[in-house]
Order: sequence, then structure tokens, then C-alpha cells
Amino acid sequence: MGYMNRSAVFVLFLVFSACASPILKDDELRGLNRELESTVYTATADLTADFSQEASKEVIFKKGEKLKFFLEGGSDWIRLKAVRASERREQAIARTLMFVLREDIKGEDGPAEIRARIAKLAVSK
Repeated sequence: MGYMNRSAVFVLFLVFSACASPILKDDELRGLNRELESTVYTATADLTADFSQEASKEVIFKKGEKLKFFLEGGSDWIRLKAVRASERREQAIARTLMFVLREDIKGEDGPAEIRARIAKLAVSK
């Protein structure tokens, strides 16, 4: 019985350890943010928030607008935010364009998945 209890505790530890790993590691998030912040993107269509039915009707940025993106993240989510490229991020009101949850990431490569989703919204110039 003692062996079974130790085995159960070990299995639970493994399950919770796997769940605790973030979508993007800190260094991946920092690297992606450096890449995003140094690039000006052009919206390929009118951009709306894709995470809310009510918000999806509001055009946040118009097609052709120049934007700068940045990411914020937790262990289970990543949020893509944008500001107009002509505005300073510190002074601008950033708008959330996308939430990506852990279960939305299909493969092992979180950064590649995030880049692919951004590529559907805008192109870099």
C-alpha cells in the first residue's frame, strides 16, 4: 500500500509539472518581443479582436495601418497587443488583438505558432 501511495504521488507530481510549464519560456517571450518591437507591420485587413463575439464587430486597426506588436504572457496564455507604429508604446493605448491559450498551441514550437498567427494579421516591411 505504501508503494502505491508513493507511485500515485509521483504520477500527480509529473502531471502537475507538465501543466505548469508555460506556453513560451521567459527567454522565448523576451526574444519574440525584441523581434516584434523592432519591426513595423502593416495590417493586411481590418483588424478586430478575435477572442470575443462582441469585440469582433469593432475594427481596431484599419487595413494598411502601420503597427508595432508586443506579447504579454502567463503560464496558460499569450496575449498579442498592438499600437500604431507612429505612437510610443509607453504613451499609447495598446489594443489586444489575440489571446492564445495553451490548448490552442498544437505543436511543440510555441514561437513558430505565434509567428504564424501574427502573419495572418499583418506583414512586416
